[in-house]
Amino acid sequence: MSVERHVSQTVILRVLLTILMMVQSIFVTRLLGPEARGLFAKLQAAQSFFILFLGLGITSAITYFVSNKKVDIGKVMGFAFVSWFLGVGVLAITQWSFLKMPTIDLIFPAGYASHFYEAYFILSFLFNSLQLVFNSALSGRQRFDMSNSMELVVAFLRVLLFGAYFGGKTFGIEPSVQSIFLIDLGLTVLRAGLFFDCYRREIGFSVRLSVQGAIKPILGFSTLIYISYLINFLYLRADYWIIERWIGLKELGVYSVAAGLGQFLTFIPMTLNMVMLPHLSSSGEKEALAKLGMFSRLNASALILITTLLVVLARPIVVVCYGGAFAGAILPLRIVAISFFMLSLKHLFAYYNLSQDRARHNIFAELLGLAIGLSGDFFLIPRFGILGASVASVVANFVSLLYVFVGIVRSGNVRLGELFVLELRDVRSLFWSMRPTKESV
Repeated sequence: MSVERHVSQTVILRVLLTILMMVQSIFVTRLLGPEARGLFAKLQAAQSFFILFLGLGITSAITYFVSNKKVDIGKVMGFAFVSWFLGVGVLAITQWSFLKMPTIDLIFPAGYASHFYEAYFILSFLFNSLQLVFNSALSGRQRFDMSNSMELVVAFLRVLLFGAYFGGKTFGIEPSVQSIFLIDLGLTVLRAGLFFDCYRREIGFSVRLSVQGAIKPILGFSTLIYISYLINFLYLRADYWIIERWIGLKELGVYSVAAGLGQFLTFIPMTLNMVMLPHLSSSGEKEALAKLGMFSRLNASALILITTLLVVLARPIVVVCYGGAFAGAILPLRIVAISFFMLSLKHLFAYYNLSQDRARHNIFAELLGLAIGLSGDFFLIPRFGILGASVASVVANFVSLLYVFVGIVRSGNVRLGELFVLELRDVRSLFWSMRPTKESV
């Protein structure tokens, strides 16, 4: 299947998925309220950190090696499952240790360190990290149709269940916070199960626990990616911990609405990256640069449109969708949207660097962002609250994007227009790729 057809099919499905996820986010936020929404945001952020920290960058390595077949797939998946098993054990020990120390609020906010939330946290980690392993293998096989279809099924169920809960609330039936967390966990388990079934049907039980000869290339590829992702996460989400520490869980709940809406922008480059990485990993440098140009032009055009809508319509989006309790997120959303616009541009360039074994450039960019972002957070949040966090995020992402962009332009002799100005041939290629083929009829 052509690159253009992969892009068009994936984009269509991901647009539907993004809409469904936004709707379920509205239901969940209205059901929880500002403080419980802050709790949900912090646990999700902590879980994402541990998935990154304990995952050793294995998901990108799976996609890379499954697509180019440089390492036996059985050994790649064997290494992935061993890493996953060890990661679950380390997380369990870490969580238990935190409960015995005053640092407990690094994971659980004060007053929420109950057995229920402990079980929710570790089980969510377990099944979300498993799903990522299966999804990475499917992406390496370029089975984006399978991945997107399963995501759509789960997203539809989320809208259905949380929508029913919200409907009950309008009739005076007040759901408990814990029941909402239970539904989220149940859907997480279902999602992992669906992806496992797709993996089993597409790849089979191709797992070899004897990974001799595979460890060096896998770690050689993933180590720099791992460091880059970890640093990126720290400067992107450290503000959650600083906000909660300085101004409270309720303000974190308000800020998480702005950050969550802004983060929807990253679905554009993440969607394109699903297609781009396996295609670029098997291309020569000149061909890869040409493909990057097409992906980047599509990415930039879509991002400009959606960022403009978020900035202009911030007030009605927040007040109408999330309620007056979250009105404090309006101005931060306008600023954060610009921040995620720059982050999303960089995201695509960073994946190009990965495909061309230039991950070290990503690390330098993330280190710059981390230094500026943390400095800005510690200085601005105590003085200006969540508005200060938004401004710090913009500055950090701008500097980080500039470093990655300049590196690609210099190394590839690329003109600015080739990366950002949409061309008629891009639109034409996507349009024709949406037409049904003989195989699909």
